Amino acid sequence: MTKILIIYPPFCTPTSPPYSIFNLPAFIKANSDLSTKILDFNLFLHKKFIQNPFSDLSDYNKKAKNFFKKSGKLYKKINKNLRNKNRNLPLINEMIGKIKEYNPEFLVFTCIYNQQMIYASKIAEHFKKKTILGGPAATKKHNKSFDLVTNDLSEMLKFMGEKQTDNELRIEYDIIDINEYYSPKPILPVQSSIGCIYQKCAFCNFHGFKKYTEFPVKELLPLLKQNKYFEFIDDIVPIKRLAGFNKHLKDLCIRYMCYSRIEKNPTLENFKKIHESGCRVILWGVESGSDKILKLMNKGITTKNIKDTLEKSSHAGIKNIVYIIIGFPGETEKTLAQTITFLKQNKKNIHLVAPNIFSMQPESEVFQNPKKYRIQKIIPVKRSYLPKKYNYISRGLSHQDFVKLKEKYKKRFNSINSYAYMYSIYKDHFLLKVA
Repeated sequence: MTKILIIYPPFCTPTSPPYSIFNLPAFIKANSDLSTKILDFNLFLHKKFIQNPFSDLSDYNKKAKNFFKKSGKLYKKINKNLRNKNRNLPLINEMIGKIKEYNPEFLVFTCIYNQQMIYASKIAEHFKKKTILGGPAATKKHNKSFDLVTNDLSEMLKFMGEKQTDNELRIEYDIIDINEYYSPKPILPVQSSIGCIYQKCAFCNFHGFKKYTEFPVKELLPLLKQNKYFEFIDDIVPIKRLAGFNKHLKDLCIRYMCYSRIEKNPTLENFKKIHESGCRVILWGVESGSDKILKLMNKGITTKNIKDTLEKSSHAGIKNIVYIIIGFPGETEKTLAQTITFLKQNKKNIHLVAPNIFSMQPESEVFQNPKKYRIQKIIPVKRSYLPKKYNYISRGLSHQDFVKLKEKYKKRFNSINSYAYMYSIYKDHFLLKVA
């Protein structure tokens, strides 16, 4: 029987298992007689070097900060060694040894983050097996390192000599020990749609990546009966659709978190239904508290819409995590100050804030029309195992200026949080905290 080995490379947060290691084996099983095995090297290496401190959530900020510091040092040290082509790499050799024990015909690497690509590429170099790369971090840049780079599961099957006959929204939770991850209780990923329903934000490059497709939530019921805590990993679950989940989920007594989008005139009644369905945390791409910047971003919303949505969500008993982008082209220290003021004015309805510096994404509206956003020059930076990084020169403040401003206003951002700010990094733990 043909053997497929699915590999999740290091290093990223090991608090919850990734969706792909449940989805890929189930999809292959539903469409073929191929044999699959999973190696979560990310979890394996964390367990090798860092003890799990999250048996419970007591003294959380201290535990999480210590874990974040230790893991950061570990990643930096190992990544530095990986980039030295002449150095012996015991960790890579250890992973290669485990792969050889299974002796697969195909290696399937699933990578969410760019950093994982370094390990995937290093491992693939040692095998003449047919190597396949997929996941959000997979790009055409990696075609030379792998035999197939794709996020199309049907194309993956065809490469293996099989044909898709079944829906790709397949998932099985019992193929790994979900209690091994760094969390007091397992939080499992689930997905009810593919793609983004909006696809107009100027900073985003997901436009057209995949056509927005919804799957009936009732098809997920057998999965949702297998655990208590879940994260819907959909790019966005619209508010009205979330409210519609209630008739299917309210009797399951589950608790979940999800990403949604600020809307115009949402109703409190819908948020009450969302809460009744088991939702306890919603992550919002607010991005800015300045109407000028929101318009430049083409968010299609105003600060009034944001205030209204967060207020009704909070009133219904849902905790709100707010994402902010610092330094979008056109941003000034004045507009950043407006954002902080807006957040402080709405503090009672904001439970955690996650500020991030703007980064240029290829194929985004900003990338394709730089002059419109007062960008004078985009500078591609080649990286050995990673896709190009894009720096830019703007007529306004520079990227480094905004790095300094983020540090300058760090305490003011943190003062808005109602909970330990480390929950904004390990957000799945936050679900357990408030559930």
